[in-house]
Amino acid sequence: MNTTSHNNAALVSASLQGQPRAFEELVRRHQNLAYGYALSLLGDFALAQDAVQESFLVAHQRLDSLQDADAFGGWLRGIVYRRCLRCVRTRKRPWVPLDEHTQAMTAEPEAERAALAKERRDALLEAVAALPQLQRAVVTLYYLQEHSQKTVADFLGIPVTSVNNHLHTARARLKGRLKTMTDTTNARLGESFTQRVGTLIETTDALATGRTTARADVQALDLLTTDDDRQVLIVQRLSDGTFKGIARQPLSAGDDLHQVAAPDPFPRWLGDDHVRQAAAALNDAPRGDVMWTGIKAVDLFCPVRAGASVGILGRQGVGRLVFTSELIHRRKTLHKPLTLLFFVPHWTVLGTQDALTHEPGFKNDDHGHLRTAWIVHPRGQDPTYAQEADYLDTAVYFSPLKAAQGLWPAIDPLHCRSNALTPQDVGRAHFELVQRAIELLRRSRALMHDAQYLEHFIHGAHHQAKARLDAVLQERMETLDEADKTTLLRARRLDRYLTQPFEVAADFTGKPGVTVSVEEALTDLSAILDGAYDHVDEAELMWRGAVDSLI
Repeated sequence: MNTTSHNNAALVSASLQGQPRAFEELVRRHQNLAYGYALSLLGDFALAQDAVQESFLVAHQRLDSLQDADAFGGWLRGIVYRRCLRCVRTRKRPWVPLDEHTQAMTAEPEAERAALAKERRDALLEAVAALPQLQRAVVTLYYLQEHSQKTVADFLGIPVTSVNNHLHTARARLKGRLKTMTDTTNARLGESFTQRVGTLIETTDALATGRTTARADVQALDLLTTDDDRQVLIVQRLSDGTFKGIARQPLSAGDDLHQVAAPDPFPRWLGDDHVRQAAAALNDAPRGDVMWTGIKAVDLFCPVRAGASVGILGRQGVGRLVFTSELIHRRKTLHKPLTLLFFVPHWTVLGTQDALTHEPGFKNDDHGHLRTAWIVHPRGQDPTYAQEADYLDTAVYFSPLKAAQGLWPAIDPLHCRSNALTPQDVGRAHFELVQRAIELLRRSRALMHDAQYLEHFIHGAHHQAKARLDAVLQERMETLDEADKTTLLRARRLDRYLTQPFEVAADFTGKPGVTVSVEEALTDLSAILDGAYDHVDEAELMWRGAVDSLI
């Protein structure tokens, strides 16, 4: 936890306890960032001021709804966005006092100079308005508001390196005009912060299909709008220049689509019904037999059918994009159609877009018979939703607890689901073996449950969390009976066996990717459950393929 977020948490706590100066300090710390962000959305100084004032009022009223006090900055950013979006929708204009009109009529030379300055700025402002959404926010906060790269990164929820990359790319696009921009700090960013990016060519109740214009830079999770403010969220970009999106309201073929003036969509209108209908429309392939991926955790606990819709759930930083890249890499051995639905919580839209921008494998979502789609959902990191999302053929949940222990892929068998994990689809022996493994993991977690460890982890104190976990294990091994000790040790060996090097991560791990047949994985799983590896150091089971040679 960094010092700033820690101090924010203390101020939030003090404010909730009725100390008004604490909220005043929160306002002082964040008002310039909030104003710069609003300015990047609205392009109007007066409107931005109004939006920020309203946002702080809303934040004060709803402070008790903030679940993570350390995340105050990102939470405030969401409020600012929604206030700005309301301004965009209502086309609200700033109020101009009568005396300003009078001054304008009697100051013709000054007005002429202002008009000339505006003319010189127009080309620049048009270029800034045409930047991709995230670049526009970074440029505005860094150059106009003069915030540090670290401050901009923290507020937008992206790495500092990404801020640097966006600034570098923006400078290249603006071709030297940024100096003019910084010299004109008080310049308006222009009335229109939208550009036409495409046209709708087909619509259904669940999905809208559009085609981009020649120069459009459309990203997954961009929020687009028609001329009459009907919105569509892009969830899939195809190699032929078309894209598919989820519409808030019925749309019509032929409608022009424009970028919404916001680098952070927050489509709060997007509900579970939208997602269910879209998931069905995105994948109309017939379901077939199980396809074996060669990934141990998947093939054992959440097998995938040919033609399936596979949900990838979890929070940021748990290796989901690496896993998705690996499946794309393995598509040639999978042979049959597959649709990967990558779930994105509302507050991680910016971070996900940024990651996709810098990953060459995600320039579009069409990978032959394997396609990806990006689904904004408020419960995208909820493990219980992986069980409830019955419109998915398979749900693969990635656990932050496993990721913190370095157990990659961080797939959690207890929160995964597949309608192909049945005796009829995988065979009775496979099915029953998995049930034994799941019961072992459940018992082990109950034995290792520790509130202090979870508190350290939740607050980001990962070093203390690791030390506490080691202490809990030592304590349990001294106090439990032999049967429970065996349960703990075998579960730990199973967790480590389920780690696996991926080919797409070989440059980072230094280990070549491996493929394990389902027959080998079942043999190894049976041996672990039966105690054949009880004498083997658990570290020997990590980062390998099949391990029957260790017996």
